[in-house]
Amino acid sequence: MTTVYFSGGKTAEVEDVRGENPRTFNIPVSSYSAFAEAMIAKQTLKFSEHGETYLFKQMHVNQGTAILQVSRR
Repeated sequence: MTTVYFSGGKTAEVEDVRGENPRTFNIPVSSYSAFAEAMIAKQTLKFSEHGETYLFKQMHVNQGTAILQVSRR
């Protein structure tokens, strides 16, 4: 599990982080609501508190797992 930090101040856990730009990862069910709120509010996210900023690009579901693609800002 990896913690992501949203620009609105919340955090969420993700799994299987891969790639650099775009970066993809799986969103466990427990993190769905945090991601939905962040995407609706057009927030950015970071993979560490002082890491690079990423923008939401695309999301799809594969066998019940949400997979999000983000790109560096």
